[in-house]
Amino acid sequence: MSGPRRWPAGRVLRQVRQACDLPDGATAERVRGLAGLSYRDNGLLRRLVITPRPFAAGRLNWLVEVCAEAVQPPEYGLWARFAPAEGLVSQPGEEPRRNFHDYAWPVTGGKLDPDLVRDVTRFAKPMLWFLADTRDLGALMLHPGPPVTRGDVGGYVQGALAARVVGGVMLARATGQPEVEDKARELVASGDVRGKDVQHWAALERAWSPVDISDLETIADVPKYSPEDIRREFARYFPSEPENP
Repeated sequence: MSGPRRWPAGRVLRQVRQACDLPDGATAERVRGLAGLSYRDNGLLRRLVITPRPFAAGRLNWLVEVCAEAVQPPEYGLWARFAPAEGLVSQPGEEPRRNFHDYAWPVTGGKLDPDLVRDVTRFAKPMLWFLADTRDLGALMLHPGPPVTRGDVGGYVQGALAARVVGGVMLARATGQPEVEDKARELVASGDVRGKDVQHWAALERAWSPVDISDLETIADVPKYSPEDIRREFARYFPSEPENP
């Protein structure tokens, strides 16, 4: 006699939506072969994804990812991702799982893992609506520092900063927001991002980009420090010896 069978991923999503009081209006979709629950508003695609935990039968992970509807990266890079904020204080026994990994996958006759219900209820909605619109996404994409914290959630965009500069230009051109492109170009003009790194990522992303980014493949390097800056720093650490009278 066979043992209990795992719930289909679609059923897991339906039960999660009901148990965790997620809003109506979502579309159940297959995402890279996985089960996703997608919301669309203000030019953004907001998605909760259930994934089998690799190398751990009967376990699951979940995550929230957001992109612009007009710019949907085919792989994992350039998506906004979210995690519990650094230093988040929780009551004993209520600490969320970092990166939301390793919950029990429900089986026939069973129910959702209580820890899964608790964490999705607390974090999914703040993550799904962490970003207001595509302009907010552009600002997060070009943020060079650590994750941006809002309440209990930290948000970031995956990928090297040069890749995110390319993504920011795509987003700006696809959504008609030149100020986002200006910010992306400022990162190159300041020397914080190397032009040749932007060229590299533009060449890689060109195949799927919804807009023309061929000009980024010839963008010039800008030295991060001017000759005057270098001379000033050299003089600071190696002052010239006074001449003998």
